[in-house]
Amino acid sequence: MNAIAQGLNAYAGLFSMLIVCIGAYFASKSMSKSKNNEDANNAQQRAINAMNVEIDMLNRRVDDTAKDNTRLKQTIDTICSALKRKGLLITVDGDLVNIEEKGVNTIARIQEQ
Repeated sequence: MNAIAQGLNAYAGLFSMLIVCIGAYFASKSMSKSKNNEDANNAQQRAINAMNVEIDMLNRRVDDTAKDNTRLKQTIDTICSALKRKGLLITVDGDLVNIEEKGVNTIARIQEQ
């Protein structure tokens, strides 16, 4: 009977060591997965920050283009007004320009480069 108890104790030690090893293996896998998730989250955050910077830059470009467009429109309106006082009527409609001088109409198309 004593020999059976000693044999069971030896197997119990082996069994507990096996449980500890299996637990350590799964714990290391879990920590590795957690590290991968953390790396992925950090990469995602950096990508989001880069996209936000790009969006801000594009918004500034849109604002600058709108301001430039307004300034150019004012310049064209000023030139048309000055020419109208000289008897030359210019009308810009989209990509067509109508020039009227002393009852003679000339229509020209604005060409894009």
